[in-house]
Amino acid sequence: MRRVLPLLIAAAFAPWAPAAEAPRVVILSPSEGEAILGQTTIAFVVLGVEDDAVRGAEVTLDGRVVARFDAPPFRTRVDAGGETGARVIEVRVRLDDGRTLLARRTTVPVVRDEVSVRLVNLAVTVHDSRGRPVDGLTRDDFRVFDEGRPVRIERFDAGGVPLAVLLVLDTSLTMRGRKLEDAKKAAVGFIEKLAPEDTVAVLAFSDRPRRLLGFGADRAAARAAIGALESKGGTALYDAVYDAAELAASAPPAARRVAVLLSDGRDEAGSGLEPGSFHTLEEALRHAHDRDLVVFTIGLGPELEHQLDFTGRMTTAEVLRRIAVSTGGRFIAARGSRRLLRDYREILDELRHQYTIAYTPPPARPGETFRKIRVEVRRRGVTARTRQGYYVR
Repeated sequence: MRRVLPLLIAAAFAPWAPAAEAPRVVILSPSEGEAILGQTTIAFVVLGVEDDAVRGAEVTLDGRVVARFDAPPFRTRVDAGGETGARVIEVRVRLDDGRTLLARRTTVPVVRDEVSVRLVNLAVTVHDSRGRPVDGLTRDDFRVFDEGRPVRIERFDAGGVPLAVLLVLDTSLTMRGRKLEDAKKAAVGFIEKLAPEDTVAVLAFSDRPRRLLGFGADRAAARAAIGALESKGGTALYDAVYDAAELAASAPPAARRVAVLLSDGRDEAGSGLEPGSFHTLEEALRHAHDRDLVVFTIGLGPELEHQLDFTGRMTTAEVLRRIAVSTGGRFIAARGSRRLLRDYREILDELRHQYTIAYTPPPARPGETFRKIRVEVRRRGVTARTRQGYYVR
């Protein structure tokens, strides 16, 4: 007993080690509930093991092998063909210890006549020559053009539609310190100014997006989730936009879907040597369009005007501006974090003065992929801003 007791005491005070995460495969794209047709991105990650423990991976679509991998990143484009029914994607990963991991996703059927029956929803901002919001307009003051063709406005509302706002916050390592603290204060201040009928969700991103809170949560929970944020890792910017669009699908049906995204850097991994997202900018934008999500972007820091993305074609500021302009939002270049509270309030003020318009699009033409939208106001000296268009599905 004398020898056993010291061993028991030593075991009791030994450092506690958390249980290791069980190895598993997570399919990132296509997402749950998504239909696929033609060129399709398939992406997945292997969790719970080191990268060098993966000996190979195989992807099948309806039992046919469409991709093989020897090492990450596990992402590819495949031709899913014209089949419109439900499809089955399977991912098999072989580990160096002989185990095989399996993940399966069944997609939803494609609705062929979706373009001709779904409404195209627009959030429209109208300003005068001095940049001030223009209120008091009616349905008859607006004209909407779909690929140059005038369309009939089916629904119209002058500012009375509740908001479903997604606060999307960059918590990468470069946001540490004062920047993140000011960002959290600004986001909480935004929540406190929302109307009682509005709803809010919170998504943070660093190496990957993290859904902190859905639209069913109360304001106190949202404030607490934001207050607990810490900075670490890289910047999965495009994945954050993609995931925000996915989360927007769960917003109240009658609400306007809006995301306010704050970031201080380009899409990159924590190493700084490669992109940080599995999805491309184009894929993220398409997903936002398909979910009728308007994205306002705030770029924090003057260096974003010079920092290039990994393609070398756009600066980070241009990327953030494109995300906003394409979806009908607005890009704000924040020179410092101290004025973020004012930037967030400026966005909320614009949202309060927007008009909501919906129309039925004309029948699709062969080969169409994207349709441009133009909104005109029958009043001199004013301009209207909305999303650039929508993808034909």
